[in-house]
Amino acid sequence: MAFGMRFASLALAISTRALATAYTRLENKNAFRDQFGHKGGDHLEHCEHLRTLDECKHLCDMDCECHCLTVYMGTDTEYEGNTTKPCFRRHSCDTSTMESNDAFDVYTKDGASSTCSLFEDFGFENKCVGGSAPKTATNVGSLEECKAICELLSFECKGIEYLSKCSDTSADTCVIYTGGEITGGQGHAPVKLNDVNDETHHCLKYTGPVGNLSGGLIVPVHFHVNGVDSGALLGSSSAVDAVGQKIKDAFAAQSALINASLVQVVLEESGAHNVTATVAVELQAATDFHDVRQALRDNVATLEAEVSAQLTTLNGTLSLGSGPFSMSDVEFNLTQAEFLTTTVTSTTMSRNDTGDDETTTTANIQVSGTRQIGTLGALLMWLAAACYPQA
Repeated sequence: MAFGMRFASLALAISTRALATAYTRLENKNAFRDQFGHKGGDHLEHCEHLRTLDECKHLCDMDCECHCLTVYMGTDTEYEGNTTKPCFRRHSCDTSTMESNDAFDVYTKDGASSTCSLFEDFGFENKCVGGSAPKTATNVGSLEECKAICELLSFECKGIEYLSKCSDTSADTCVIYTGGEITGGQGHAPVKLNDVNDETHHCLKYTGPVGNLSGGLIVPVHFHVNGVDSGALLGSSSAVDAVGQKIKDAFAAQSALINASLVQVVLEESGAHNVTATVAVELQAATDFHDVRQALRDNVATLEAEVSAQLTTLNGTLSLGSGPFSMSDVEFNLTQAEFLTTTVTSTTMSRNDTGDDETTTTANIQVSGTRQIGTLGALLMWLAAACYPQA
């Protein structure tokens, strides 16, 4: 599904109350976890986002992990209408252990008694104990994306240690442990900025289904190409082929693990002077995902310069447009990465005619990476909002 379509779907979800859930307001309460333990709730996000109450509730409605909302009220007594406040999603909320605090209110989701989480949460303000063979992903930007990478790499991910930096989310770090056993968390003091958390560690152990890898992986990347005459470009098959090949070559130049012949490029009109490009990078070994993702993330500026230079050269013979040519709005659609072939074990149980004995049947079924990741796309869209320091 295209990036714009996902955004439209999210906007529709935000605008409707069809999925609305009832919430109970607990005044002067705070639900959180710190390095010293659980105090009413575990964190689903680290940094402040200003939202209306309806926006915050809809986000929680769409997230089966979300059990309650913590809202920084300051000295205000009401949170309604178009008023925006720092609002945080929490899971594993426990009203008996919430702290009294006049500056906060908690909204508990009625009927939220279970969790769909694929992780055991060892705590915000905690580093992982155990785990080995780490792989580090940078330019992550949210806890959700770090979880998504682990779920995508379920065949090797044992858990994650996520370091958030609220004043600059591009400096966030996602450590993926591919060996050993994560046995717990060790308290680690956060770095403060203006008396609130700015840099914070978070340890989670992966407990979801583990795929038995037997094939490669397709990683989609989405961006805009500006400065072109979209009508002239898309109206010529030779121009489309030439631009597509240059984009393939530019991607392949960023990593020896990318083969230009296994890169697919789709160009679509998005304006008179720009087109949208969706690139599918096929990896023959899904174990190369981390290294390829990191290379593309690290080399975005180089990739943009290479595409611009190649289009400028092509323009001399194909008349692509008035320029200047540029590549912008690069989006790595991790929630749509898909395994070419992956199997998981499915077990079914049935009773015989007497109703006493059970028969267990085990089979391997093919699944896609999208299924393993779950429904994180909508949340990733919202977490692109303005970032404020953690309360």
